[in-house]
Amino acid sequence: MILDIMMPKMSGFEVLKRVRREISLPIMILSAKTEDIDKIEGLVGGADDYITKPFNPLEVMARMHSILRRYTDKVVVGEPEVLNVATLTINRESHEVKTSDGKSIQLTAIEFGILYLLASHPGRVYSANEIFERVWRQESIISAKTVMVHVSHLRDKLEEATDGKKIIETVWGVGYRINEE
Repeated sequence: MILDIMMPKMSGFEVLKRVRREISLPIMILSAKTEDIDKIEGLVGGADDYITKPFNPLEVMARMHSILRRYTDKVVVGEPEVLNVATLTINRESHEVKTSDGKSIQLTAIEFGILYLLASHPGRVYSANEIFERVWRQESIISAKTVMVHVSHLRDKLEEATDGKKIIETVWGVGYRINEE
């Protein structure tokens, strides 16, 4: 939703409050009101972004794409709480990972996020940038080496718990995926 603050019958701030009470959707405020207090009220009130007029249409599109990416990357209602991939059981709610013989694997939040992302879409290859944007939930401005280090630690833990089974596979020059064999 792109929302203006100055509307004829109801303020954009009131619309923002009503919408936020009912549903979760991306909201950008596009307004001629440039005072800091207005921006703060909009953002604190639940807007995902606030742009003042005059504006560059390309910037608005870029910001909207960024907001939409964050919303679509959020866990969707109906997504499975428990995934069974390879010899692992991954519980999203409790952040627990267990092997088929019941052994628990202790993972950091980032490692769990990477594993859950890959396991949610078995066979799909994710680039380091995609993994960073989805797990860290921000634009990828870092080297792919950061993701590579986390994947390496995750692999070590998984292989140790599964007697050497290679669960995460590198697709050279592309990224990573779950090996379901």
